[in-house]
Amino acid sequence: MWRCFVGVPVPARLRTDLGAVVGLWRAQGSAPDLRWTDPDDWHVTLAFHGATDSSAVPDLVSALRMVADATGAFRLRTGGVGAFPRPAAAHAIWYGVSDPDHRLTDLAARVQAAAMPPGPPARFHAHVTLARSRVRGGEPLGPWLAALEPPNGTLMVNALTLFRSHLTQGPARYEVLARLPLRGAGSGHG
Repeated sequence: MWRCFVGVPVPARLRTDLGAVVGLWRAQGSAPDLRWTDPDDWHVTLAFHGATDSSAVPDLVSALRMVADATGAFRLRTGGVGAFPRPAAAHAIWYGVSDPDHRLTDLAARVQAAAMPPGPPARFHAHVTLARSRVRGGEPLGPWLAALEPPNGTLMVNALTLFRSHLTQGPARYEVLARLPLRGAGSGHG
């Protein structure tokens, strides 16, 4: 069984800009002891498929291709940081993606409908996970987060990427199984 998910990778320029700032945050003497994610793996998850039989991947790719063929590329603004479930008990630190017209939310819903096993849709919050707490109950990071100044940027949503997640002793490693360009009519520049 393969562990699969569908996402939108962070483009190179934003990854470089954000990576430089995250590097400064990590070097601060007051930085919390977090497990930071690898900038090369930064992405926005649209749907987590979970345990997937490798023989089902071609059908999964076909379903995602139908969504990609019906969707035009669009651009979203990025910026801000926060924490799940909340800054006072942070389990994960995130970088925000602004989705005022709900285009990414709608795309995530269509990807989930096409690629996920039947059931209620997963709640979607557009973000890039930057770090995770090492503390089981989360950490109180409100003041530290409030002092951070993340860069603003742009996320170009122009393809769906099907990833396989390889779990190891260290951070997970992601393998691209398929990249499906968005080919639908129209494009947005939101």
